[in-house]
Amino acid sequence: MLLVGGDPAYRTRLRSGLGKHVALVDSAEGGGKATKLLERCSFEFLVVNASLPDLPALEWINDLLAKDASVKVLLAADRLDSALVIEAMRRGVVDVLEQPLDTESVLVALRRHAASRAAAPSATRLPDAANRAARERELIGDSRQMREVRDLIRRIAPLPGTVLVEGETGTGKE
Repeated sequence: MLLVGGDPAYRTRLRSGLGKHVALVDSAEGGGKATKLLERCSFEFLVVNASLPDLPALEWINDLLAKDASVKVLLAADRLDSALVIEAMRRGVVDVLEQPLDTESVLVALRRHAASRAAAPSATRLPDAANRAARERELIGDSRQMREVRDLIRRIAPLPGTVLVEGETGTGKE
């Protein structure tokens, strides 16, 4: 998830709160810096402040979605008026949230939109029963440490990157 715009202290607070629930949370001061970050990283969700310091937010969102329609954009606005909401949705924003945002309101929106994506058919996804059975075969044990490993795997698995697992010989890193 990428947080774009807004007060730096506000972004830091929201980033810290969301970081406990979302695998990767980063932030950018404005649209220009967010664009540079998006060239290097892929984010499923963006929470964009309606008042960016460097670019008109809706135009930036429009340009962004023209390049990558798979990203889900949530717009954070100081006040919700119907004209703003209609224009944001017309440009591809999936949700408009009223500021000030708190961790829980963002998580609710993320769950709602992640659930709609999960409901869509996917050719690469195993059926739930087969997926669950495969996961249970892969990791053995139910200690606190193994639960932490499973939790970490759930958080980083969707990320577009490579993970290097290190450890002593014979500890089951494969």
